[in-house]
Amino acid sequence: MEIGFAKVNITPPILTCSNGGFYDDPKALHLGVHDELYARAIVFQEGNQMAAIVSADLINLPRHTVESIKEMIGKHTGLAGESIILHATHQHSGPFSYRKKEGIRNDAYWTVTEQKIVGVVYSALQDMQPCLIGAGSTDLDMSLNRRILQEDGTVLYLPHHPGLTPNQVVDQEVGVVSFRKLDKRPLVTLINYSCHPLTIGFVPRMISADFPGAVVREVENRLFGSAVYTGGACGNIHPKKHCEGFEAMDELGRAIADRAIEVLPFIQTGKGGEPRTLYREVDLELNPDKMDGNEDIAEYREGRTYRFGITVIALNEIAFVAIPCEYFVEFQLEIKKQSPFAHTYLLTTSNGYAGYVPDRKAYDQGGYEVNSTKFMPGSGEMIQENILQALRELAGDRAGAKE
Repeated sequence: MEIGFAKVNITPPILTCSNGGFYDDPKALHLGVHDELYARAIVFQEGNQMAAIVSADLINLPRHTVESIKEMIGKHTGLAGESIILHATHQHSGPFSYRKKEGIRNDAYWTVTEQKIVGVVYSALQDMQPCLIGAGSTDLDMSLNRRILQEDGTVLYLPHHPGLTPNQVVDQEVGVVSFRKLDKRPLVTLINYSCHPLTIGFVPRMISADFPGAVVREVENRLFGSAVYTGGACGNIHPKKHCEGFEAMDELGRAIADRAIEVLPFIQTGKGGEPRTLYREVDLELNPDKMDGNEDIAEYREGRTYRFGITVIALNEIAFVAIPCEYFVEFQLEIKKQSPFAHTYLLTTSNGYAGYVPDRKAYDQGGYEVNSTKFMPGSGEMIQENILQALRELAGDRAGAKE
């Protein structure tokens, strides 16, 4: 297998793009740049089979933006849209993602950014080289579940009740995928961790990639080669140092990088086979009282349902699963447990943005995420089962190819 890598700066001009979620006043624009935003692309190819993962320092990528980007990528590279994952790291210190929000002048930014993302995939394809691939994992205890379960069966939202003791599950895995040159030198290191990028939050209005950007900088400064960060299921997961500022950002970035670098020497690498991809859709039932409160859903719903896309890219015993939502971590833990692949990584807020998807029990407990979701109970479980079916199908294809 061959891979190619490229990156492009997608930092918006100040005074033109609102913050990604915290500033409801359109006049509350960014006033400077703390660190630059990037889109990073990895393209995989073996024979006629190709796939690509793009990780962009953005809060999300709306579906119409994804469709536009994939159409242009297909035109210029031949890559099929169903074999592309466009992942947003979900940092909250960058441009607002929807063009239509009143008072936000960001049409020009998004037009250029779409073209840049297409260009970075094209550039990666121009720099293909043979590689070895392997994966490993370690753990890091610097995140928490922000839903605090009370004795009466309800939950409190930790940011509104600081000082409470977290008592729900987290996924502490730091997943590391190592792509190396044939002489074993690092080529690209991909890191996957499940935590909302909210170490900055409400501090002064500066553009930043939050801790995902800090992870990449730390890894690249200490290794030869490039790095890519992807975020797992973190719909109910916060950093322990929530909204504490740039020092907290750097601390978490260093910690994740430390753990990734520590595990790298123990990863066994070998030649990669052809990338295998699968795309499937599931129709999710919408809450009739809330189904138009999200631009993706308002624009793409059919009656009372939303067609939810799942993209899987498998490389040897590694599977990347892309979904367009903020997914509860309980689902991720179960998917990893049941997956037929040795290493399974969810890439949430990918290929669109449909908001929060809690698990069924959360609907009775209430809380911020349940109040925000547009989907009816059971939607998350339907997504989980479809993910597992897709993983089993791809695993079966691989087993058949070996025989």
